[in-house]
Amino acid sequence: NRFGRDLFAWRLLSADGDTLSTASAADRGDDADALAELVASNPLYADTLVAAGGAATAMLIHLQPDYESRGRSAELIDAIRAAVRGALPQATVRLAGPPVLKAATGQALKREMRRLLPAIFVLVALFLGLGFRDWRAVFWPMFTLSLSLVWVLSLIAVTGRALNLITAIVPPVVVTIGLAYALHLLSAMFRAGAREGRDCVSAALGEVALPLLMTAATTAAGFLALGLSPLGSIRDFAWLAAAGVVTTGLLSLTILPAGLALTGCRALAPPPGRALFRRVALRLAHFDVRNRRAILAAGGGLLALSLVGMLNIQVGTDYVRGFSESAPVRADFERINADFGGATPLSVVLASPADNGFAEPDVLQAVAAFQNWLVDQPEVGSATSVVDYIKVLNRALHNGDEAYFRIPDERKAVRQILLFGSGDTLEGLADANLRHLQIQVRAAVSDSRRIGALVERIQYRLQDLPRGISGRTTGTPVVVSAAVDDIAGGQLMTIGAAMGVVFLLLSALFTSFRVGALALLPNLIPVTLYFGALGATGITLNPTTSLVACIVLGIAVDDTLYYFARFNADARRFASEHRATASALRTVIRPVTYSSAALVVGFLTLTASGLQNQVQFGALAAFTIAVAWVSDLSFTPALASGVRIVTLWDILRLDLGHAPQKSIPLFEGLSLRQARVFALLSNLQRFRRGTRIMSEGDEAGDIFVVIDGELRVWVEREGQSVELA
Repeated sequence: NRFGRDLFAWRLLSADGDTLSTASAADRGDDADALAELVASNPLYADTLVAAGGAATAMLIHLQPDYESRGRSAELIDAIRAAVRGALPQATVRLAGPPVLKAATGQALKREMRRLLPAIFVLVALFLGLGFRDWRAVFWPMFTLSLSLVWVLSLIAVTGRALNLITAIVPPVVVTIGLAYALHLLSAMFRAGAREGRDCVSAALGEVALPLLMTAATTAAGFLALGLSPLGSIRDFAWLAAAGVVTTGLLSLTILPAGLALTGCRALAPPPGRALFRRVALRLAHFDVRNRRAILAAGGGLLALSLVGMLNIQVGTDYVRGFSESAPVRADFERINADFGGATPLSVVLASPADNGFAEPDVLQAVAAFQNWLVDQPEVGSATSVVDYIKVLNRALHNGDEAYFRIPDERKAVRQILLFGSGDTLEGLADANLRHLQIQVRAAVSDSRRIGALVERIQYRLQDLPRGISGRTTGTPVVVSAAVDDIAGGQLMTIGAAMGVVFLLLSALFTSFRVGALALLPNLIPVTLYFGALGATGITLNPTTSLVACIVLGIAVDDTLYYFARFNADARRFASEHRATASALRTVIRPVTYSSAALVVGFLTLTASGLQNQVQFGALAAFTIAVAWVSDLSFTPALASGVRIVTLWDILRLDLGHAPQKSIPLFEGLSLRQARVFALLSNLQRFRRGTRIMSEGDEAGDIFVVIDGELRVWVEREGQSVELA
């Protein structure tokens, strides 16, 4: 036991019969040199617990299995650091390992949250102030967003969800999306406030309530699709973000308009830049309609090009190098990596079909060969197993003769050595029945891709072990690598689920699967371009970047909904797709541009983070939102200009009188819904009393159905008016 526990004080010198004699290294008079010699000759400690040259020593700490549930990793790390400094005040203390990385990540996220959230709110205030130049248009959205943020943070705290690289994105995402909702409502209120004699709150809500509710539903659906992810933190993000978005949408339809009404929305001054946006909208409408086919073809070409880029997507993450080079956790990891050949712990666990299976010399020889193969791998710094333990003890029992630094030839000798050397060290390497054996591996890499490649080679090499011996590789880095691979496999499923739910919502809103598919099409462009950008830039698909596609799909469809709803109303009003395109763009260009710019700026604030994962997420999300904005002002109008749309809202509120399918002969045989759809697909027109609708001799082709009112029909014959009906 002393050999296992007190290496630095004792050394086995000889074995005389059944008596073992020991002597302190200090008794030999050359303690420093003797100690260095002892360490260098022991593979259990050389370059594993003591660095070459003796400048550093490692302490391996095994935590209780339930330590994570206590949620006190940071306190434990600080206590260990303080204890070592108290014992060795002149020493530099470095810590590495999954618990250290987790604690450092949590502390970094808290710092980033305290810094980024205020920055986002400052940008929001500047955005609203420059865009509307009215204190009410700044105060009430800020108040509403503050309520949303408090609610989301409270939800995270009450449910006991940990703040990690994934869930930490929820608050800024919810605030940024909430700003987009506020901008749409504000724009509608400014338009309504300019109309005399109308209640601006009712008018604005009548215009944006349904689109805003639908956008909240589609965005939440995009988030909830991430609930299919195999990673728990992504599932937490899914429902937290969805709950936050729905709550923010409801607050935007209640608190925000109530506050604006309380302070007098009719007195709102017209926002600046109206003339500029109007001119741009008219030019865009003319361009989109005139070049409709070319725009649609360009969109198809971008989709095809993005598919090519997607073939180069790589999957992986490196949480250590996600920190800046100056971060202590990364500096400690890299120094330990250099001193000890690896700071990433892995375990290869071998199993024998029978007790004492690892007491057989031939099996141990195969394990030794496998261990040597492990050390030869470029990612591995060291590997330690019970084989090293047996070799050291066998040499010590033969007076330090190097010829006996090997596995004994007989099973009995192996059993005796293991019986003699039983202790804490052996318990960590093999079980009491010698049926299971652990090889402790230290890898010099932290990238999940390289860890995964190493694990794949190890699993293949394990097949060469003696028959009946099985093995598996485990450890936190292995679990992370497997989880990241699962994310890649589940990405198609989550995106497919999100698109499926959004498609069903759009189809229900537009009362047509065909129109639902058309409304979804413009949103495929930014999503596919995002994946194409991943392949082109070399940024890996990892737990953080895997969120972008579903988030952007849920957000991008918002502007599409607003445009389709506006275009639908204007197409019926003007009976001209060209005029409807110009009118719809003139209405939505300002809120769509402002909301997209707000989203881009909001996500770009994440690029100021000290964590590379958040930087990548912010940059990719901002890029994809910008692409969605371009698509909404070009591809969407070009696509919609050739489609007649009927929304569910139109069907529900259209009044054709009682049983129009019975009172109007043309509708005979139709259901009430079919009659309303037919009427909406036609051009509903109102005429003042005394207006002539058609004259004898006009070009045929129109059918008029009187919904309400009276018509006088007459002909002129021989200078007299003959009334027909």
